[in-house]
Amino acid sequence: MRYAIVAGILAGIIAGIIGAISTIFVLKADFPYFYYTTEEMPLLPISKIFGIEIILSIIFGVILSIIFLKAYNVIPGDRVTKYIVYGLFCHLIVGIREISTTIIYSWTSPEVWFENASWIIIGFPQWIAYALVLGFLYEFLSSKKYITIEKKKIIKYSMISGAVLGAFLGIINGLTAAFFMMIFEYLYGFSMILPSIQNIIVIISRFGAHAVPHLLWGAFFGAIFARAYNVIPGKGVIKGLYYAYIIYLISAVHQGALWLAYGCIQPLGVLIPPWNVEMKELLIFFGLGWIIVDIFVYTVYGLLLGKLFKK
Repeated sequence: MRYAIVAGILAGIIAGIIGAISTIFVLKADFPYFYYTTEEMPLLPISKIFGIEIILSIIFGVILSIIFLKAYNVIPGDRVTKYIVYGLFCHLIVGIREISTTIIYSWTSPEVWFENASWIIIGFPQWIAYALVLGFLYEFLSSKKYITIEKKKIIKYSMISGAVLGAFLGIINGLTAAFFMMIFEYLYGFSMILPSIQNIIVIISRFGAHAVPHLLWGAFFGAIFARAYNVIPGKGVIKGLYYAYIIYLISAVHQGALWLAYGCIQPLGVLIPPWNVEMKELLIFFGLGWIIVDIFVYTVYGLLLGKLFKK
């Protein structure tokens, strides 16, 4: 296990460097990222960009490395293809998932589409490079007998049935996310920056805005659950919760940490129109929202997935 951690650290460093370079590139190209633009570059020193990207990539690189070791036999492909597939998986759940809800909320805003493009431009090379470096490190460590990769046949269950169940649970997830997000906004005192939670039309639209992307992600995660069923520890509800909390950790916690990190380095005095809210406070608010709200969302998802999934 310690060599899997070492591999994750090394691959994470590479991913962090590429992520930082990509971040600087999109900002120089005048693409917004975390509400930053080229004009705000002086507020975002290059050293801090590298620091955030490398530290977070090392932490989550280790986690994803351990998952790679455990799930090796259920990842499609062979050698390079397998590594690329895993890199795409990381990019999907670490980066693309974040932008899906944003698109539903603000699909008519050009700025939102440019910001979402930034996530794709940064994340794609970052996580593909991570997976390739990780895969080749595993090959090397395996050849030296430091890591044992047992290439054995895994019984896989119907991904279609997992996707159908996951889609249904995803709708429930979306409703759960909208409900707890509105409560979080109210308790945090930031409901004034978003549509009034007292308006019934707005409430219904927000439930819908969360339900659509969660339906799609629920189907995706349900299909993966069916494929990886026999390598996930536990039985029944425990297995479902274990799986759901892994998704929560590598997706929601990672996103929350990223928003919090960029928020913490932001100086006070920079307001975001049209709300005239401090950028620092807004980024921290969204970071905490990812971490706090999604723990409820994935607890519900894991409980129901573990209970209702039939082999």
